[in-house]
Amino acid sequence: MAAGFIGVDVFFVISGFVITQLLERAFQKDTFRFRDFYARRIRRLVPVFLLVSTATFLMISPFYIGDAYYIFAKSWLASLIGLSNLYYFNELSQYFAPETLSLSLLHTWSLAVEEQFYLLWPASLYLAYRFGKGRTAHWPFRITLVATFVLSVYMASAHPAAAYYLLPARLFEFMLGTGVALFSQQLPRLNRSSAETLALVGLTMIVATALLITKHDHFPGYNALWPTLGTAMVIYAGLHQPATFTARLLSLPVMVFLGGISYSLYLWHWPPVALMHYQLIELTWLNRLLLIAGVVALSWFSFRFVENRYRHRDWSFTKSFLIFILAPLIVIWAIQSTIRIADDTSFRIPEERRELYKIIANNNPADLYKRCFKGKPVEFNQSDACLFGAKPADGQPNSMLIGDSHAIAQIGFIEQPLKGTDYSVLMVTRASTPFLPPAIAEKAQASDPTKVARNQALSDYLSQRP
Repeated sequence: MAAGFIGVDVFFVISGFVITQLLERAFQKDTFRFRDFYARRIRRLVPVFLLVSTATFLMISPFYIGDAYYIFAKSWLASLIGLSNLYYFNELSQYFAPETLSLSLLHTWSLAVEEQFYLLWPASLYLAYRFGKGRTAHWPFRITLVATFVLSVYMASAHPAAAYYLLPARLFEFMLGTGVALFSQQLPRLNRSSAETLALVGLTMIVATALLITKHDHFPGYNALWPTLGTAMVIYAGLHQPATFTARLLSLPVMVFLGGISYSLYLWHWPPVALMHYQLIELTWLNRLLLIAGVVALSWFSFRFVENRYRHRDWSFTKSFLIFILAPLIVIWAIQSTIRIADDTSFRIPEERRELYKIIANNNPADLYKRCFKGKPVEFNQSDACLFGAKPADGQPNSMLIGDSHAIAQIGFIEQPLKGTDYSVLMVTRASTPFLPPAIAEKAQASDPTKVARNQALSDYLSQRP
């Protein structure tokens, strides 16, 4: 399916609807407590995540090496605290960003968006419920819905990466679901034929978007309106007429089963695909079928023995937080720190694979980026990590390779001829910062003072050397 990723947007609408219904009932009965709400969210979401992420860590350990392994550890920590969308937005915005298809926890960005919505919405709805009066409460909601949609359209066009990963551009999707939960009973009741038509049109909008939208289209923005509005229409029709054709279709045993295990299914579906991509294993039809069968089996197991085991426990917020957040946070932080300081691959990766990975890593432009693009704009790495060829006796290289990513792309052509000679080259590069004389840089790069400062620092450095 060309745009299977719209399933996330459909889920955001459903999530907004379900959570608002739960909150509204609690408000009406005066039984809502913030600590209890967040304790339930922790027990509902985190135990299965810990199972899947730990299994993923064990699964990739014999294969991932270098930055790939460390990136997983960092994303693991960010995912646990509900910030993986921010982490991936920052990581994947880098010039030499890792390839997304091999990021084992990439899919957790959407869970982070949902968790961030859960932090904002209960308090917002609580205030609206306490102080909103009658139909006047509609207007703040309508204004917010329109404003968040306009923001999504703007971000999808002007800042596509931020729009994809961050909550503000997705907020209107949750709001559509909350609107159905809050106001559906105040609208005219649908008869059977109207509900049938509305539900069928909504389902068609979802399927058509999934078939027609591609990864090259702006998203979310306008393109996310159709599947999310379609989802809201299906929900609204089902509230008034539960026996529509669409409702019966979604009530088939296989659909109910998949809906029940959907959270575990979402968590399990991506890590095996990422590992296969990292290992360059082709996703043949046989591999796809085996993968689907394995993921469904693991999802059922997780749902049956982990989700249901903990979600109904009557634990306090403190106990839930200590067991499922704080304790795992300490363990994952320790793992991340160990990998960063001293990742000993000898105990987890076979020797022949270590040698192969070492060759690959030494020729990986992303590693050059990590080594030589770091630091403040006016600083540059003069260590051996960015020195190619012979190590100069006086510490001063014979020459320097200065420039932006176009310059770093030439290092392969330069490095090979240097072997066996007394010649050395220091690589001094920075993304999107070509080297210009200061007088020219002040005009050509006036919109970015850091680039001007970078060029001035390099000019000063060169003027002090023959």
